[in-house]
Amino acid sequence: MALREAGKKVDIKSMKAQGLYDNVIWGQIQGMCLNMASMNAQNQLSHLAQFKIAYLQAHATIVAPRKIFVKREDGSHCIVTAEKILVTTGSKAMRPSEIPFDDERIFDSDTVNTLSFLPDSVVILGAGIIAIEYAKIFKKLGAEVSMLIRSGVKSSLERIGMDRDIADELISSLRKDNVNIYEQTTVTSYLVPPTRAKQMK
Repeated sequence: MALREAGKKVDIKSMKAQGLYDNVIWGQIQGMCLNMASMNAQNQLSHLAQFKIAYLQAHATIVAPRKIFVKREDGSHCIVTAEKILVTTGSKAMRPSEIPFDDERIFDSDTVNTLSFLPDSVVILGAGIIAIEYAKIFKKLGAEVSMLIRSGVKSSLERIGMDRDIADELISSLRKDNVNIYEQTTVTSYLVPPTRAKQMK
């Protein structure tokens, strides 16, 4: 993840000590993320070419056994036939209807990558692997981080099959990073302040 790697390379405290504004710091982080993502994509394409694997970027639909209908961005299409088809489309973040996602102040684990400012504080719902990863990322970026967990953090990790000793190490790491962990906690309401753009309208 580009944001994670950027967090490892950027020293937020030093940058702020130099008098840099948050928007300048965040702009540098975003630039680093874009460069890393671009380099990663180029590396993936290079590996595919090295192993002589054909690459086609398009929308695909399985229409029959061993047949895939492929439609490119320019509207052209074709049928790709293969003896075996491996579907690895990845996952999509769940967005419960009771949470007022606006992708400006309230994000899911996918859209948080479009964050347009360096936050002073971040609240994360849940205690899964992705939640823990973002907690550590934003702590590294200088934010005060709080995690809200309906049950217990250890039981949440054990439910996804994590080894108890590894779970203990992760929890210990979060506490050492001064991440606030609130267990047996649920959200009863959301107060989302309007963004500056909406205030100006």
